[in-house]
Amino acid sequence: MKLNLPKAPLVIKKRKTTTIRLDGQSFGRRDNIELDMTKQGVADIEFLLRQITYQESVAQARINNPATRLVVDGRENKPLHAVTRNTEVTYGTELDVAMMKVIERNVRSSIQSNAVSSEEQSLGSSSNWEWRYVAQPGKGDIGVKITGYKLKSVAIGSYLIYRPKNNMMGIANMYAARQDVGKPLYGSGRSGGMGFMAKAISKIKRTRLLKNYTIRIVFTQRFALSNEIYTHGTPVVIVKAKRNRRYAKVKA
Repeated sequence: MKLNLPKAPLVIKKRKTTTIRLDGQSFGRRDNIELDMTKQGVADIEFLLRQITYQESVAQARINNPATRLVVDGRENKPLHAVTRNTEVTYGTELDVAMMKVIERNVRSSIQSNAVSSEEQSLGSSSNWEWRYVAQPGKGDIGVKITGYKLKSVAIGSYLIYRPKNNMMGIANMYAARQDVGKPLYGSGRSGGMGFMAKAISKIKRTRLLKNYTIRIVFTQRFALSNEIYTHGTPVVIVKAKRNRRYAKVKA
């Protein structure tokens, strides 16, 4: 990356001398540079961190890949001018959108392959599912519906939910899990098998594209459908961004 940096600030005096004294007598003067050079070196590094981060962001914006998230010294709310150790920048949402499409495709395929009836296989249709973005987990945030893959970024601490809109999904998944181990569909107790939801995610969560995300299946009451009939809650896919994903990172 070619840089055209302005002159770094000088934070020490161009010349500084210290008188050497012993028992009240002066024995001459010497340059005292060890502490000053440390101070100037730190200032130079902080200056370079700011400039490299800024110029890389400008360069990415010019090719329609804008910065969507900035982390300074491990904090998302710390301003760039206060950097002391490192900066992390997320550019664009292409990987997030690609991840969403892979999950959709694999959930649909798994339902069509593992559901126990043709009626339940139709539950894999995209019209039966929706994405929601939860910015503040644990604070009553039930998520904002995402349409057309219009997503700014998946910030650390937030997550995406891929949720069914049909209240038969939990029951159908349970039937598929019982069928997976040869148990009667309408028996009691835990199935011990894998439903189509678990099978869909197990095939993809360690792929190269999705290695930077934590993906799991949860049967939720918090995000359950209002007319949910499965007693354990609505089955959803939860996706979280791992801390170290896809950043242009500069360290001091």
